[in-house]
Amino acid sequence: PEPKPREEPKPREEPKPREEPKPRPEPKPPAPKPPPEPEPRPEPAPQAGAWRNAPMATWYGPGLYGNGTACGQRYTREVIGVAHRTLPCGTLVHLRWHGMTATVPVIDRGPFGHPDNVFDLSAALACDVFRPRQAENGCFTRYDVKWRIVERR
Repeated sequence: PEPKPREEPKPREEPKPREEPKPRPEPKPPAPKPPPEPEPRPEPAPQAGAWRNAPMATWYGPGLYGNGTACGQRYTREVIGVAHRTLPCGTLVHLRWHGMTATVPVIDRGPFGHPDNVFDLSAALACDVFRPRQAENGCFTRYDVKWRIVERR
């Protein structure tokens, strides 16, 4: 019989040094909260009697007839008044446009189309009371009115 080859002894493995667990970084403290944004300041309330400019008053109507206004009435083509963002419902406002004047109540909230608009005129006010002869359909798109509060409600 042939002699069996001798097995080489396996080299002895050196024990590996134990790896120390890496220290975990300390959690960062939460970022400081930014200061709260200041509440928007309301515009100062217009004073009765002081004339102001409303360089961009618009009018509204078609598509809204039959709806209720923010002041609790039914809006129709015949209603004369204005929508304003903050004046209390029923406040009487005196408007002047190209020599024509009207004293009308705040009947609704608005205008919502453009931030520079001060008023939305009702269709009856814009197209009948302030009827511009040169406008095709009896109404301009924008009115540059002067206005003042007559009586605050």
